[in-house]
Amino acid sequence: MKMKQQEKHTTNFSLIAFIMTFLFCGGTISSQPFTEKKTYTKTIQVNREMTLELDNKYGTVNITPSTRDVISVKAEIEASAPNQERVRNLIKGIDVSISETDLQIRVVTEFSQSITTIVEAFKEMTNKVIPYESGIEVNYFITAPEYLNMKIINKYGDVTMENCTGSLSLDLSNGSFKANSVNEARQIELVFGGITVNKVNKGIINTSFSDVEINESQDLTITSVSSKFYLKQAGKIDADSRRDKFYIGTVSSIKGTSYFTDYKIDNLLKEVNLDAKYGNLEVDLIDRTFELVSLKSTYADINLTFHQMASYNLDIKHLNAFLVLPDNKSDIKKRTINEEKKEYTTYGTVGSNPGNVKVLIDANRGNIYLR
Repeated sequence: MKMKQQEKHTTNFSLIAFIMTFLFCGGTISSQPFTEKKTYTKTIQVNREMTLELDNKYGTVNITPSTRDVISVKAEIEASAPNQERVRNLIKGIDVSISETDLQIRVVTEFSQSITTIVEAFKEMTNKVIPYESGIEVNYFITAPEYLNMKIINKYGDVTMENCTGSLSLDLSNGSFKANSVNEARQIELVFGGITVNKVNKGIINTSFSDVEINESQDLTITSVSSKFYLKQAGKIDADSRRDKFYIGTVSSIKGTSYFTDYKIDNLLKEVNLDAKYGNLEVDLIDRTFELVSLKSTYADINLTFHQMASYNLDIKHLNAFLVLPDNKSDIKKRTINEEKKEYTTYGTVGSNPGNVKVLIDANRGNIYLR
């Protein structure tokens, strides 16, 4: 009798375990999602004065070059839901509007109010025992001349293109942007994303929590928070940075302000002019033909290595900062401003013919290494 009761308890436990496993892990087996698709296509004649404006969510935007003065737009919409009725409601609630004027082609993904209601209903159902899944994806495939100006907004999806010889404005979040070359990036807004571009002639880039990789650039204006920049060969950089990391190969000049930002530069050609609070600045080699180093630092470490043939006028104001000077100093003096506060001025010349070349540093705390 005792054995039978034990077997009964074991059987009940196994049955309960099976039911719980099915409900929480395998409940979707009996509710494979339904899917539906629909496609929009349109071809439009364009000229060099026109701008493509695209506003999309939940999908990718792929732009390929056209050899004709024609833009071809193809939008593919796909929806999935646990039953046929819901997937039809989803697909009916998404539309694509394509309009044109003499100067503009406007493409907009439109979502009806019912989409929000359905999505919220799915969220509510996920709190119950059996999980439900739904999805929306809107992908664009566009063929356009490279000279076309572009204004693109895309949320939760990637944007790719070959070359843009016109101007580009891009507002992108939760996605990546990849291109070969961009002539003029009038403004790139990037949040939780990435940029990989081979060449940018001129660009304004605003980023948050993103990675940016540009092989070659001429003129960049950067405003950034908590991002990483990999710039291989840069001309001019103007940066307003907060908690970023810059890895720069060769740069002609870099200016701006930073807060808790680290700069690692392989080769500086002409000028660095930074106001840095906390963080680090490290330059492996400052070219012998450089023109200006002007740094204001607060609790920041500075590590600069000059070409062995470089000559310059040196003027350093340092308050409670550790200072190491280059070995080839020729005429360096130190003046005490306030011994109690450890406030000094170190000045003079380095090299044989400094001319108008200057190294100006105003440091409050931190370590300064000049080599």
